[in-house]
Amino acid sequence: MQKRSSVVPGTGLSIVAYAALVTFSVALFLFFGGALWKAPREASHVLRFAVSYLAVIPAGMLLLAGARRLSWAHLVATTGSVWALKMVITVVLYQAFARGTATEVIAVAPPHPSGTVAQGTEYRPATGPFASGSIHGRVVAGGKGVVGAIVYLDAPGPGKPVLQTAAVDLVIQGSRYEKPLYVVEGEDRVRLVNRDSSLHTLHFHGVGRLPANRPLPPQAEPRTLELPEPGFYQVRCDNHPGEGAWIVVADHPYVTTTGEGGEFVLADVPVGPARVVAVAAGYAGAQRAETQASVGQSDRSELTLDLADLRESAR
Repeated sequence: MQKRSSVVPGTGLSIVAYAALVTFSVALFLFFGGALWKAPREASHVLRFAVSYLAVIPAGMLLLAGARRLSWAHLVATTGSVWALKMVITVVLYQAFARGTATEVIAVAPPHPSGTVAQGTEYRPATGPFASGSIHGRVVAGGKGVVGAIVYLDAPGPGKPVLQTAAVDLVIQGSRYEKPLYVVEGEDRVRLVNRDSSLHTLHFHGVGRLPANRPLPPQAEPRTLELPEPGFYQVRCDNHPGEGAWIVVADHPYVTTTGEGGEFVLADVPVGPARVVAVAAGYAGAQRAETQASVGQSDRSELTLDLADLRESAR
């Protein structure tokens, strides 16, 4: 008969058998369907999670039967405690190894079908007075003005100071983001908030070096999000195909939203060439347009940006 001190309390299993069960479950998570760190970028890990959890039940029954301790109480205690321990371990492993998704491929997304390119120049405010003008324009789609589109400059020269830091929460509820389009300006702090009872992940899509995938367990505390370089990105969940949103990341204050009729104004823009980008997004997909402007000190540039559909959608 096993000594009481060698049995994991409540489970009926010896410490060795219990550790073997945990190891077996974690190994299934890492290797089922192929090694996690070699998974293709678009891989869904739903089956990997499901198999690694469900396999604990029959494996636990066999171990308990072999120890002649099989009972409902022992099986429930064994399964529940192994699942809890496995969740902690696999969340750490997922974040360490599932970088977009495979670590053997540097976390760089394939070229965005729209040609969206993240900014490569860090914005710096002007150290003193600077010559400036304004950009006035209208964002349209199919000849009609687009309300609520985001208009921003791509890699502007030194100009206005960065706005005061704000908090931006990406809220997931009902396997859906609270908004289809988010804007992050300057040094804004971005948090991930999961209000569901299921695991979600945040997976960036775009051009350039991207942050690692971020798993967000159910009802977890909000987590600060590492952001990519300035640009236009899509975020999706590996576990829920219909869960997605779009993010404009800007390290400068030259960002605005179109009003009624699609009109917009960007004021105090440094004199010289400026690339103007407009984006609009819904849960089904996004539209984007860009144009080059020449900003003069004593006049204003008039622009019209006609949005075109992006082939990559949030589905």
